[in-house]
Amino acid sequence: MLTHSRRPLAAVAALALGVSALAGCQAGQAARVGNERISETTVSTVAAELPRVTGQGASQSSALANLVLAGAITQAAGENGMAMSSDDVRAKLAELGMDASGLSDETLKVAAASLLNQQITASPKAAEIGERVNEILTSAEVNPRYGIDTAAGQPLPKPAWFTSQQ
Repeated sequence: MLTHSRRPLAAVAALALGVSALAGCQAGQAARVGNERISETTVSTVAAELPRVTGQGASQSSALANLVLAGAITQAAGENGMAMSSDDVRAKLAELGMDASGLSDETLKVAAASLLNQQITASPKAAEIGERVNEILTSAEVNPRYGIDTAAGQPLPKPAWFTSQQ
């Protein structure tokens, strides 16, 4: 009898934890990075388009990780006078032999973050900007259904476009 009465309590506790984890995310919201809201629709779009840019498949979680990281990089870079327009990104992708026609603004933002990351790495303020990116990531709110917990320090999956400098 005692065993049966604990099961409902465990279920209620699990439900309460799930609801509190979602408290920061609105319905249909996959994440929020600073003041930027990332919708579940955006995640689906980027997951479908990212293979055109990276040549690799993208799961919903990896697409969201790319979007969250892109938001943090874009914000930190912008705070340091670095930015790329959609036209700049399209031109750079064309230089690399990629067709950017029809790509969503969100996918172009992920590509821009990759290009900005290269600029940041070459900047004398790279360490400072990197710290700011980490600060932004730590404060990001991510819907737990994607399996990413930036506040607890769980690392984001490595973006498909990320390559380390050697």
